[in-house]
Amino acid sequence: MYGVLIKPESMEVKPPAFAGVAYGMAIILTGDGISCSEPLRATCREKKGIIEVDIRLVENPDLKAEDVAALRKAVGWEARVERLRKILENTYFYAGCFHKGRLVGYLDVVSDKIDDAYIRNLAVHPDYQRLGIGSGLISMALRRIKHDGIKTVNILFEPHLAEFYLKCGFTIMAGGVIDNENK
Repeated sequence: MYGVLIKPESMEVKPPAFAGVAYGMAIILTGDGISCSEPLRATCREKKGIIEVDIRLVENPDLKAEDVAALRKAVGWEARVERLRKILENTYFYAGCFHKGRLVGYLDVVSDKIDDAYIRNLAVHPDYQRLGIGSGLISMALRRIKHDGIKTVNILFEPHLAEFYLKCGFTIMAGGVIDNENK
């Protein structure tokens, strides 16, 4: 059997006014303390046998644009390092997932901080997909957005991902995109 056992790593959280940590599929918001979910058994594509890994999701971690760019390249997207530097400086919220200090999952959120928030750039390294990292990052973002009193959350995705986003609690609606860089 091929698999991974996910267990909590150190419980270090960068302490903004609101902090969150997730382990496996459960999100635990922190103010006074941190608690953890039960371990999650999942499939790992690159390892044989059962191995233990520590997966840590952190709100607003200290990130370098180059690390996010490397993750973007791993999932088949453009690196966009210079744009990522600006995004990290100006975004409302971002979250990362780390395995042994390596960024393996990321998302960012833009918002007017009143009515609307838009989740962007959800990326999970291919070797770590289907472990609950993407849904953990989404859940962390949704809890933060709700905590801050923002009315609606939006996300764009490709049609084959609709089932994933339905499971995350989104209502599927029609929408469209104009990509000014690739016209």
